[in-house]
Amino acid sequence: MDSFELSERFSIVPSDQIDRFRRIRQKKIIFGIALTIAILFIILLVISIFVSIFERKSQVISLPTSSSSSTSTSSSVIPRTTPVTTVYTTQKPVCVPRQFGISAVDILYTFDCLNAIDDISQTYNGTGAVLLQTDFDNKTVQTMLPNYVTPDYSGEGAALQLNSSIPYQYISLEKSPKFVNQTFTISTWIKPNLQPSSIALLLAQVYEDANNLWIGIVDRGPRLLIYQSYIQTAFKLNNFQWQYVTYTFSQVDMSLAIRIDGLLQASGVCKNPIYGNFEIEQTTIGSGGDIYRYNGLIDQLSIAYRVKSRSDILDEATLVVYYNFENNRETNSSLFSDTGPNNIRAIGEHVTRTLGNRDTQQIYLSLNDFSLSYFQSSGFVLLASHNYTYSYALWLYITNNTSLNMPLIHIVASNETSSTASNQSICLAMLVISKTDPSNDTMQLLLYVYGSEGQSMVQSNISISQSFWYHIAVVSETNTSNLYVNGTLAGSSTTINTFEINNEQRLTLTIGNPVPESINDNSYSLMCHNGETQAISNQSMVSIDDLRFYARQLKVREIQAIINNEIDPSSYFFNDEDGFI
Repeated sequence: MDSFELSERFSIVPSDQIDRFRRIRQKKIIFGIALTIAILFIILLVISIFVSIFERKSQVISLPTSSSSSTSTSSSVIPRTTPVTTVYTTQKPVCVPRQFGISAVDILYTFDCLNAIDDISQTYNGTGAVLLQTDFDNKTVQTMLPNYVTPDYSGEGAALQLNSSIPYQYISLEKSPKFVNQTFTISTWIKPNLQPSSIALLLAQVYEDANNLWIGIVDRGPRLLIYQSYIQTAFKLNNFQWQYVTYTFSQVDMSLAIRIDGLLQASGVCKNPIYGNFEIEQTTIGSGGDIYRYNGLIDQLSIAYRVKSRSDILDEATLVVYYNFENNRETNSSLFSDTGPNNIRAIGEHVTRTLGNRDTQQIYLSLNDFSLSYFQSSGFVLLASHNYTYSYALWLYITNNTSLNMPLIHIVASNETSSTASNQSICLAMLVISKTDPSNDTMQLLLYVYGSEGQSMVQSNISISQSFWYHIAVVSETNTSNLYVNGTLAGSSTTINTFEINNEQRLTLTIGNPVPESINDNSYSLMCHNGETQAISNQSMVSIDDLRFYARQLKVREIQAIINNEIDPSSYFFNDEDGFI
């Protein structure tokens, strides 16, 4: 009995205490589950953050190719598939816009990174206007975004391509620059495809209750409209050709001007400006709020809050390349840097930099083995408004010449879709150093010019010698070629009918002997079908300095100013008596 009572006392637990133990156990289980879920959630959140950061740092923008497509079309089209986004990371962006040598500007759209970012300050960035619409699905939006094509004017980057038949295919600026009560110069390269009597806007600013600002083209004539006053050129733009259009307005004297390829085509004064509420509603590139859409290419759109000088504008339009060999003296890479408006990088082999004896502490380029050395720059476009003329100038120093006839400079033209490698190029001219008296190393320059009626030769009447610097300039007009030595006319030819050149062709300038494989194992002199013997010696050495190429005719006074190292040689192009103002 006692045993039974003892067992019963220790084995029997009141029911209310059992329920309390069960509730405590359930709470512990629930708390454990909740804690586990919370820990898993925190882990997932941390992983998600790290993945997001990694993806952002992995975003890059591809550089546009500088060569044209191998297809039959004249340009390769690069469609935009995503809107422009700004990624803030410590990683250096892959696409860095080229540093153009145009005179100081405040806003610049190069379009080289396949977007409409303001390359100066990233302040006035633009985006495809269709992205601001809500009526289209994503697939439709992608087909309506602006395109970016290569090559651009310079042949080095990309240009904005707009199709006026596609609604909302223009650029809308997220923040608007100011043009009211403001002096400005707006310049851009354009390659239009416009119908007669059409209206197309390159840049427009719409105000809340005032007359809009229009920078555009009416019936293929550039027009500037501000304060309800406008000027327009009688000169008609050419379709499918690159042209440099500049619009200027001075708030000081209310003057307006339009220049095409550096030449003044219209001017006037805003006598009775009409003002209003200039609260900005919208600023657009390539349209005026989905009306008057532009059709064609736009490149290097720049805005400067000043009136640029006429010589600055002329250089931007016609100084294609300028190699002074002075940038970044630490490396030979600077030998190929273009300090002109377009930043067209040259190529070359077996060349070196030398601290010169022409000017103290000045660098020049040496071609040390003339059987292998070469310096080449390409992609040059000539201009219809300057009758497709061109000029080049450089300093020349002959260290040693053991060749009887040594080709110095070749000018070759090729279509935009071809290259010298395809043997579809046209040789326009070749400058040769010829020995006239091998016994005393007396030499002269021979300029061969090629055309549809054969070749002609300009023979310099000024002799040159080794170990002296000479300034050489060649000016090629429609049916005339002039050779200058030290600023003096040394020879001229007026009998040649040159090959027809158009804006669709791109020129290449080569100094020295280019790599054989670039011309199918044929020397440039053979391609230029020159009958003279070309015995190039590896002991021949020359140096050059201050190389310039212009898409226009250089005047004698300009050549002399270049020789004298004057700051603004292009100012001598303008002669009010000739109508160039």
